[in-house]
Amino acid sequence: MKMFAMAMAVGCLAVSAVGGEPYGLMVERHENPCGVDAAAPRFSWKMLEKDAKNVTQSAYRVLVASSQERLARDDGDLWDSGKIQSAQAIDVVYGGKPLASSRRYWWKVRMWDGDGAESAWSAPATWVTGIMPPEGWKAKWIGPAPETRPDADMAGARWITKPNAKGDVVISFEFDFNGAKPGEYVELLHAASARHEIDVNGKEFHRHFGHVDRWNHLRFRDMTPYLKPGRNTMTVRVKKGAKGVPQAFICTLRFPDGRRIVTDGTHGDDLGGLRDTPYGKELVTREEIASPAFEKKIAITKPVASAFLHVTGVGFYEASLNGRKIGDKVLDPSPTAYDKHVLYSTYDLGGALEAGENTLRVLVGHGWYDVRSIAVWNFDVAPWRDFPRMIAQLEIAYADGSRETVVSDGSWRQVESPVGYDCIREGEVIGGHDPSMPDLEGRVVRAVEVPGPKGALTVENCPGAEVMRTLKPRSVKDLGGGAYMVTFPENMAGWMRLTLRGQQKGDVVSIRYDERANEDGTPAAGSVRDGLHDKTPEGQ
Repeated sequence: MKMFAMAMAVGCLAVSAVGGEPYGLMVERHENPCGVDAAAPRFSWKMLEKDAKNVTQSAYRVLVASSQERLARDDGDLWDSGKIQSAQAIDVVYGGKPLASSRRYWWKVRMWDGDGAESAWSAPATWVTGIMPPEGWKAKWIGPAPETRPDADMAGARWITKPNAKGDVVISFEFDFNGAKPGEYVELLHAASARHEIDVNGKEFHRHFGHVDRWNHLRFRDMTPYLKPGRNTMTVRVKKGAKGVPQAFICTLRFPDGRRIVTDGTHGDDLGGLRDTPYGKELVTREEIASPAFEKKIAITKPVASAFLHVTGVGFYEASLNGRKIGDKVLDPSPTAYDKHVLYSTYDLGGALEAGENTLRVLVGHGWYDVRSIAVWNFDVAPWRDFPRMIAQLEIAYADGSRETVVSDGSWRQVESPVGYDCIREGEVIGGHDPSMPDLEGRVVRAVEVPGPKGALTVENCPGAEVMRTLKPRSVKDLGGGAYMVTFPENMAGWMRLTLRGQQKGDVVSIRYDERANEDGTPAAGSVRDGLHDKTPEGQ
């Protein structure tokens, strides 16, 4: 009995020396991540309690189970590593049975210290798998219906050039302007087969900043601030382009009274109509401006055990279920080279789906995928550039053991968007429905299945952008005429939330953000250009 008691005492002292159990468990460098698409994820943990000193690990044992109950019974039905003699506690690779998509798995770890003393089991941790392998994606990429992204009216416009053996091709136009009312503007729609510059009345109107020569997108530019009453002059210079391709230019100038000026044989040598040339056939002329939104009705007729949504949209997306935003991320997904990688997120909707009909809605913005303004880093001529699109796959497991997969496809409905315009460099317009577009609330318009970006769909394994703090203004200054300057205590990335009273239908509230401002509220020198408010080449 004395020998037994002594052994028990030594054993207790050994466990006490270990000081506790492993903590800070991570899978793929995240704690309890929702969305891991690695077939063999990596496990990491910290050793013992946080105040332990000079602790070394000599061995570990990992258990992975398909349920919390199994793990509690020390039943690693997916993987029991056994006791592994190793000091490794970072990026230990999973070595168990194949993992399935859209599942929650449970795991824990224990360790032995340098003296061979065994720790207690860690607290249980979890992770949720994404879509794996990539062939597990059953959803289709969808985009807005063609009738909601019309091509610009370039009727009558011709590609033109002028003889010039060595340097720039210079083309000049003269036209009259009788002024525009507030809210009206003169718009130039233009393209060229090579890099080109435009001056209006001697002032720089269009320049390209960057080193990528790719000119297959029609440009839309407000020319109004450059014009004067009476006679005006526009001068175009087309640079040398690809060998064998003429230095060609095409444009339509639209006036608020409906008048149009187009390039034709009176301005230079006629090379053909819009689609009559090889470079013209590649020109993208869509004029869609709204952020498209898509909706799917989901009927839940029996108890749900789990539900995981895998979703993304390019450039940005925001998903909601029954009118409530899904997740905390904003400006998601994080920008990538979309022809290499496209990131998606996984959300746990198990407790959010309701009995009966549910509405899943996804709003998609242009973001960095479809930059329509001139961008210094050439995003406006990126090889992936196209109209916004999204993909979603909802995996539902029911309590009776059955499963259902809801996917984005041509059955989804395109619905009215709350965002009438968005551009990463020009801002956003809330509302502002274009009356020339279809009534998406009054009739059913289906989304269309479209090709996805060339990049591989990959779980977003980096922290997404989230709202971290809410700042109160330091001051609010009445500038008169219904204008106010609101100053915050620090520079930030974010947006303003305000409450308005006494507004009437048709009123327009304009918010401009500046890092620096003059006392009268005008932008200070060096302020970042705002395309919705600054009528300059850099701001459009």
